[in-house]
Amino acid sequence: MVRTGLGLAGSAFVQPSAAPMQKTSILPPDIRGRLFAYARGLMAPPLASSKHLPLWTRNQKCTDPQDRIYGILGLLDPRIVAMIEVDYSIPVWKTYSQLVLAEKDVYQKLNMLNHCNMKTRTEGHPSWVPNWDQPIEGANTGYLSIRRFYASARSSAVAKLIEPAYHLQVTGRRVATLCRVGHTLTGTYAEVIDEIFDWAPKEPRSDMYVSGGLLMDAYVEVLVRGKTSDRAQGNNPCPSIRRLSELLTQAIANSELNDEAAREFKDCFFINICLFTTKEGYLGVCAEGLGEDDEISVILGCDFPMVLWPRGSNQYEVVGPCFVHGLMLGEALKPPLEPLWKDVLPVVRGWALSYFINAQKGELLKNDPRLGRLPTGWEEVTALDPFLPPFVFKNKESGHISMNDPRMSAEAIKQRGIVLETLELK
Repeated sequence: MVRTGLGLAGSAFVQPSAAPMQKTSILPPDIRGRLFAYARGLMAPPLASSKHLPLWTRNQKCTDPQDRIYGILGLLDPRIVAMIEVDYSIPVWKTYSQLVLAEKDVYQKLNMLNHCNMKTRTEGHPSWVPNWDQPIEGANTGYLSIRRFYASARSSAVAKLIEPAYHLQVTGRRVATLCRVGHTLTGTYAEVIDEIFDWAPKEPRSDMYVSGGLLMDAYVEVLVRGKTSDRAQGNNPCPSIRRLSELLTQAIANSELNDEAAREFKDCFFINICLFTTKEGYLGVCAEGLGEDDEISVILGCDFPMVLWPRGSNQYEVVGPCFVHGLMLGEALKPPLEPLWKDVLPVVRGWALSYFINAQKGELLKNDPRLGRLPTGWEEVTALDPFLPPFVFKNKESGHISMNDPRMSAEAIKQRGIVLETLELK
């Protein structure tokens, strides 16, 4: 709610005017400054969602940390709000867990795991519950959820709460095991450059990556954490992977970054993230807290691969989300694309949706050519609900609407020969 003179204006009235007000130069500086502080909270869906709003609230100064959740209930999907009980007598971590479980039950998603971080977790409490009482660590990849990757494609979470232990049982695919972890990129400028050069491929024009393509191309995409123009459609200010590879190859040859290279790789500097490689040959980056022999899993319903710390008996603690070249767009749960096809992410009504383009013909498809037809009784329809993607799936018989593709259910994934496992998050 926003007070306007003697009255109150609901968020539904304020949100449509928030963006224009931020851009205008007519507003007095003091009002403009106060408005900017609440800019993300005033955004309309999909940015005003359970997935994105906690990125804003965790940096707000709340007298009671539970208000980081209770204070945004008026902005969230009413279906999520109905699942959350306002109770200041329960522990803070249990309040935070309500949002994780509500997203699981309402959307069959587990994207709240993207907010978890081994370094900021609350000691003695479940690792799958984000600690929104702590500012986000450096460039924790949870922020990257705004870029809309789809590591588990549009799959439905298969998860349940195990009580009284308060463990979260999830379903996913264990993909890789870490074998080398770098230093955090928080040192001096010279130290960070040395780290970047040390991890670079020794033969940039010939070393190949485990999932195909040049290792140098994979490396530069990991360094900028997917912030390239290759997957985007339309105008995009980000450089291409090819240009980034050229810049870094030249910098290594000259033993220094020129101005353009320093500008394009600026997000690599002075942030609490670590490079890592896996025994299987994958290359990625994650917030600090990694250990060798940690595992990377793609969990159904979660948009990012997760680094998990094995604790025995198929139990794990969540280290945090990671960016891994070759695992960000559903590759772990689907057959490989034909060579002429590639994933692209055009933005539709604020949602970056996964499409497919034929590099030779320029043909653009909305339906994944690997998945075939929808199951009998299902159809894809346009969504009018602002909290859902522009295109959703409807069961003709029951009328049930889902943001998840029925061809990406656990059963359908298994039928394509993908091995899924039950993992217990402590």
